Amino acid sequence: MQLFRLLDQFVKAPRDTGSIVPSSQALARALLNDAEISRWSTVVEFGPGTGVFTEHLVNMVPENAVFFAMEINPFLARQARLRCPQAQVHTASATDIVEYLGRHGLRHCDCVVSSLPWGSLKPALQDAIFAAIMDALPSGGRFVTFTYAGVPFMPAGRAFKERLVSNFSDVKTSPIIWGNFPPAMVYSCTR
Repeated sequence: MQLFRLLDQFVKAPRDTGSIVPSSQALARALLNDAEISRWSTVVEFGPGTGVFTEHLVNMVPENAVFFAMEINPFLARQARLRCPQAQVHTASATDIVEYLGRHGLRHCDCVVSSLPWGSLKPALQDAIFAAIMDALPSGGRFVTFTYAGVPFMPAGRAFKERLVSNFSDVKTSPIIWGNFPPAMVYSCTR
């Protein structure tokens, strides 16, 4: 049933949804292990979708840490809230991260975990989201995201990787995670 709901959202808003299949547990483990969630006192998730990563995050974030997610698609935000009622899921754009940090009395966050479909976002939106991430992350902060295995060979994927390398002091790329459909890779970046 969840697959059909996600497919429906993909058809309605492909740039906002990114995939017709929820991320796998294998991808969630790889992404969140690279994020080192237990180290951080403030974690923000972009694009929780149906809440696959959110479900893990609420159990990994330290007890006194601030954690919230930002999902632009109202239907998917509701799905993430239903799956993870203990998580704060805001229906908002990732470009508004600084505003939402301010609502928590914060200026910066330690870690951003992203499931955004970077390869399908328009360049101007990519620029705006990336600028917001750089504004929100202090030196030493972590940004973790994933891409599907073929995307780094496409122009948008190459441009995104170049952006990571030019803005972060350390960018690690995981081996391909074959247990996801489609296969994916994780980028773990330190500011």
